[in-house]
Amino acid sequence: MARDLDTLVELIGRDVSPVMAQGVPSRAVVVGTFRRLVEEPHQVAQAVIGHPAYREGAEAVRADVDLARIITVGAIGPMLIAANGAPRVSAGGVIAEAFGSAAAELRCRGVAPSAEALTAMALRNVDRMRLIGRDSPTEVATFLGFSSISLAESQELDLPWGQLAAPVGFYGMAEFMPTARPTSAVLVADHRLSIEIDATSSGLGPEVPQPIVDHNEWIQLTMRLVSLAVLLGTPRARVAPIATFQHTLLPYETPISAYHQLVLAPPPVERRLDADECLEIERWAQILDQRYSTRLEVGSRRVIAALSQRIDPSDRLIDAVTAWESLFSADQDASLRVTGSLAWLLKPNTTAEREALQQELAGIYRLRSQVVHGRAAEPITVSAASLRATEVAVLALAGLLKDRPELIPIDSVDRSRRLLLGLG
Repeated sequence: MARDLDTLVELIGRDVSPVMAQGVPSRAVVVGTFRRLVEEPHQVAQAVIGHPAYREGAEAVRADVDLARIITVGAIGPMLIAANGAPRVSAGGVIAEAFGSAAAELRCRGVAPSAEALTAMALRNVDRMRLIGRDSPTEVATFLGFSSISLAESQELDLPWGQLAAPVGFYGMAEFMPTARPTSAVLVADHRLSIEIDATSSGLGPEVPQPIVDHNEWIQLTMRLVSLAVLLGTPRARVAPIATFQHTLLPYETPISAYHQLVLAPPPVERRLDADECLEIERWAQILDQRYSTRLEVGSRRVIAALSQRIDPSDRLIDAVTAWESLFSADQDASLRVTGSLAWLLKPNTTAEREALQQELAGIYRLRSQVVHGRAAEPITVSAASLRATEVAVLALAGLLKDRPELIPIDSVDRSRRLLLGLG
């Protein structure tokens, strides 16, 4: 009597699990085990192919109504478009790749790869692929690395987009990424992903398919929101982490790559977050999840760059004041409109303090124009102004998000007008 697919997966998992080293190497010794850990998921997939029950498993895949929709027949079959590419999967490949992906996920999560753990993850991958066959979104795991911040080993921040903690696993090819700063924290995001079954085209073609675009935009937004939550939650000493790698595990393929954004950045300075800061970061993450809008996009990117990437104070000053302008732009009398709006937002209740702040910001605005147009300026003055301008930009974002969320969805010119005229 033919055995069902899940039973065969359990049988195969028990036999191939010894291919993986049964311990979880610490981050301190991972460097010496790079090659073995990178090859390990592929060795697991190969062990599945060599298993006596492999052919029986392939037949069980063909008999599964949902899985049959995503497999190839001979050299022809649908492509699965999501995340980074558009592979095809054979009936036997479903089983091998389910195990290869499972092995990689156990390592990324820092889970000891016992027979039970490997089998459970492989079965989960098979169920994920069944959802794809039903044209339903399926759950995947994405790991996003960040620099500049660190947390205690037992500390984990529960953010709306995933759990942020110290690196605990081995992240495949991401471990080899040439980054300006080393990875010191990792966000583990379990999220839904729509995977398109494309049975007509022969390749990605000149245009990138929408599922891939959507996933990349989700990653960019998530990285930005994590950085914003950290910089808003560290008021005593602002820090904005930058992404070091992105690594999405799909249930139907053994991962062979990871991605990163190589950006210029100052020398690495890693700062340990204390308990109070962690609570504040979680609080700001909830606010961002509820209120963030693309209307804040330019200002957010400029503030993050000013804090985390700019080596030259002049560049930091330009970024910060550009963030001001993106939040409160004006077609005429830009300096007065922008600085006046900031003063009204940050000092709404005290006339004298509001006037003093507006004059201070107007001076910084003039200095920015001086720097942009190549006129000489004292380096010490520029450096101090760049730090102050960056802090004001952060406070403006915080003020809009926390105190004036009704202003976020509107155009920046109208936002400025409503503040200056005292409109609700």
